[in-house]
Amino acid sequence: MAERPGIRPPRVLAYGPEAWLWEWEAPSPVLTRLLWRVWRQWQATPPLGVRDLMLGQASLVAMVGPERSPQAWERWAHHMGQWLVRAAQPDEEEPSGRRWEIPVVYDGPDLAAVAAATGLAPEAVVEIHAGREYRVGWMGFLPGFAYLVDLDPRLVLPRRPAARPRVAAGAVAIAEGMTAIYPVASPGGWHWIGRALVPVVPEIGGARGVAFAPGDRVRLRPVPA
Repeated sequence: MAERPGIRPPRVLAYGPEAWLWEWEAPSPVLTRLLWRVWRQWQATPPLGVRDLMLGQASLVAMVGPERSPQAWERWAHHMGQWLVRAAQPDEEEPSGRRWEIPVVYDGPDLAAVAAATGLAPEAVVEIHAGREYRVGWMGFLPGFAYLVDLDPRLVLPRRPAARPRVAAGAVAIAEGMTAIYPVASPGGWHWIGRALVPVVPEIGGARGVAFAPGDRVRLRPVPA
C-alpha cells in the first residue's frame, strides 16, 4: 500500500492458513478514516475471493482461502496490495456510514467513580458523554462490539485496575478515549456508566437490533430509568 501523509506503509504478513494481515505502526485519525474508506469500497466491490474484511485499530485482516503455497500467498499479497491502493484513494466526501441514536439510562455502577476520577459531577459526566457524535472506528473483542472513537478528553481514563468477571449486555462503558456498548454479557475492564435500551447485534445472523459497522455515526440519548 502506498505511503500517505502521516502514514507509513504497513507490514504484510500471512495470518494463519486463510488470511492476510496488514499492520501499521500506530493508530491515528488519518489511518482510521483510510480504513473506513477501504471498508466501504470492499462492501461495494469486493475483490474476487475475499470472503471477509476485518478492521482493527491499526490493522486490516482479509480472509481469502485455504491455498497455502508460497506462490499463492505471493499472488494474494500483490493482488490485495493493488486493490487496497485503489480503495484508499480519497473521495470528495468522507465515508459517512449509517446514523444511529441509542437511548441510554445513565445508572451504571462506575458512574460515581468516573465522576470522582475526572473531577466532574455525575450529571456533568452524563451531559458530556451524551453531548457529542461518535464514530465506529472498528469492530472487535466480541461479535457486534464496536469501538466508538472521539470520546471527550475530559472523560478519558485508563481501564479499571481489575476487570469485572461479568458486564451485562447493553452496558455502556468508557476507557482510553473510547466508548462502547457491550452486545452480550462478558468480562470487561471498561468503566460501566449506563445501559442501552436497544440491543446491539452482530451484522450477521439476522437478529433484530442495532448492527454497527465501521464508519457509522452514533449518538447516545439520555433517558430516565
